[in-house]
Amino acid sequence: MIKNKLLAILFLIFLNMNGQQSINKNKIIENSIYLEFKTNNKIEFGSGFLVRDNTAVGDFVYLVTAKHVLGTNDSNGVFNLKDNILNISYFGKVTEEKMNTVSINVGQMLNDNLIRFLDDNDVAVLIIGKIVDGKINYVTAADFKEINVYEGNSWTTIDSKRLASIEETILGLDTYIFGYPKTLGIQKSPQFDYNKPLLRKGIVAGIYKVKRTIILDCPAYGGNSGGPVYSYDSEGNFQLVGVVSQYIPYISNNVLNNSSYSVAVSAEVIDEILNTFRPK
Repeated sequence: MIKNKLLAILFLIFLNMNGQQSINKNKIIENSIYLEFKTNNKIEFGSGFLVRDNTAVGDFVYLVTAKHVLGTNDSNGVFNLKDNILNISYFGKVTEEKMNTVSINVGQMLNDNLIRFLDDNDVAVLIIGKIVDGKINYVTAADFKEINVYEGNSWTTIDSKRLASIEETILGLDTYIFGYPKTLGIQKSPQFDYNKPLLRKGIVAGIYKVKRTIILDCPAYGGNSGGPVYSYDSEGNFQLVGVVSQYIPYISNNVLNNSSYSVAVSAEVIDEILNTFRPK
């Protein structure tokens, strides 16, 4: 059963003093979402973020993550979800201590073609709602349920107009990745708050145009997958350049180690998937 839920939405894009579009850094952090499956007493997790796409027929909101965060292809190439129910947690404000948590039935959404991919790229896009009167109406999020939602909290989105193509991604630019690398540290003796996203800064170290991926001189760890990668455009404004996919390993003594380089799929892949939802 599809439920309509209304929550207030904060807009990531705002006008700066010069009238140009820019992005508030706190809003970028708030844009980072924690995704979790609980199956057979096992927890699998990753990161994600929301993209707003204002079209001629409506103003829609999409959840974006890495495809492998949701599931994998079997030997026949059929995509299988890790579980049917996905828990989504987020902060309305970066200064808040409590996370909002909702759940959706991704199994039903996959059957209804509301989760889409593109070829072999490690990106998944889920349409979860439509903005009506400035609020999200969860008309497409199957079995949408509020688990813990605190009054005054709201989603933060990034406008689809801020998705950079791989041609707009410049070698050597500063990049920022956000996500929930919960595989770091010792959880029984925590050194950081596992319920909040961590920021990591790096640079664009390489561009692999054949695969439409960006190589980052920036380490990524388990839980970072699916998180956003931001950089600057030619006018000095923030833009989304990619989605964290994986780290690049190196082999030492027959052991795979993290090289501190990581791979992100270009944000242009997100835009192409969004285009499959847009009316022709």
